[in-house]
Amino acid sequence: ERAAFEGGMARLLLPEKALASLLDYSLSWHLYEVLRRPGTGLQQLCSPSGDGGRVEAFERAAVLISNYAAQLEAQGDWQWAVYVLMDARRDPLLRGLINAEYIVRDILTRHS
Repeated sequence: ERAAFEGGMARLLLPEKALASLLDYSLSWHLYEVLRRPGTGLQQLCSPSGDGGRVEAFERAAVLISNYAAQLEAQGDWQWAVYVLMDARRDPLLRGLINAEYIVRDILTRHS
């Protein structure tokens, strides 16, 4: 199952697999949000196993989240960018990969 995730499902989260634009992360983020919820099987696929697969999956998720937040801010939806970043803080594995507090403070400073 892990090989199926790393080889296939993880690639589904790339924007070029979902939309024509390489810079539109919206559908990829929403798909990730659905898949990471309990009961979807993603938790088991990304469970600790001692190998680099789990780390790589969460690094990809961190990049996806950061890029989607940047896209939202660039579109003028900075409040939603804050939501996306703060929502990522709920996951302890992502918390170490995304410095959400710093990024949110930066966004709030720019838009206050």
